[in-house]
Amino acid sequence: MVRTVEDAALTMNAIAGPDPRDHVTANVPVPDYTAALTGDVRGLRIGVVKEYFDGPIDSQYAQAISNVILSAEATAAHRDILLSDGDKLYPQVRDRLEEGLFISAGEYLRAQQSRQVFCRQVADLLKNVDLLAGPVEPVTAPVILERRIDIDGESVPAVPLLTRYTRVYNITGSPAISVPCGFADDGLPAGLHLAGRNFDESTVLRAAYAYQQATDWHNQRPPL
Repeated sequence: MVRTVEDAALTMNAIAGPDPRDHVTANVPVPDYTAALTGDVRGLRIGVVKEYFDGPIDSQYAQAISNVILSAEATAAHRDILLSDGDKLYPQVRDRLEEGLFISAGEYLRAQQSRQVFCRQVADLLKNVDLLAGPVEPVTAPVILERRIDIDGESVPAVPLLTRYTRVYNITGSPAISVPCGFADDGLPAGLHLAGRNFDESTVLRAAYAYQQATDWHNQRPPL
């Protein structure tokens, strides 16, 4: 289990690099990620995504892109088990796999085209700053298996809500990290999300380590 930024850097050293059995992995140089843990962030430019704070429920179109691509690809990979043993699957998993059955090839293609536009926009944004910062999730951890969460009197599906801010970087492939940054009013922990340019994990780790060194949140635990 990765508990600290040091753990993350050591894990990256162990798993980073091209996989000869996977032709889509990138063949780029792999640095020693532990060398990035200097604590020096002088000159680093960090941008805050304002949409995170416009309201409890925002309208990022990354969700729509991600929903189509994830549903179609997951259903393609698990179609046989869905059709033969769908009644044995966890209901939320089955529901999401069944959604993919109704996605057409044209819709999937349009989602991939939109993804390319979205990736270019994020890359352009990261020309002006080195990192993007925001919350990991818009809410603290819900009850296990809870399907809907109440926000300001509005009932919202749990899965898209909990992945709202992380899906952006799943789409772009940007390196991102969650660092403990305190506790909410309900006593549950909150995370600071830092994301950077593609293949610039070292800068993400450098900033995360500096924050970890300046705070003690990673050593604290919520009351049981």
